[in-house]
Amino acid sequence: MEAGFEVELPEGQEIHFPDRRGLEAVTYVRVRGHLNLSCFKIY
Repeated sequence: MEAGFEVELPEGQEIHFPDRRGLEAVTYVRVRGHLNLSCFKIY
């Protein structure tokens, strides 16, 4: 599986965001809008 992260929406739809920069650690994540974040998984 390609490195990156994914977002799973309430209806079960998943959106994958690849790690194009080859980061070893994510030091900053910003979320805009009305969102309830219940899980954050990096693979």
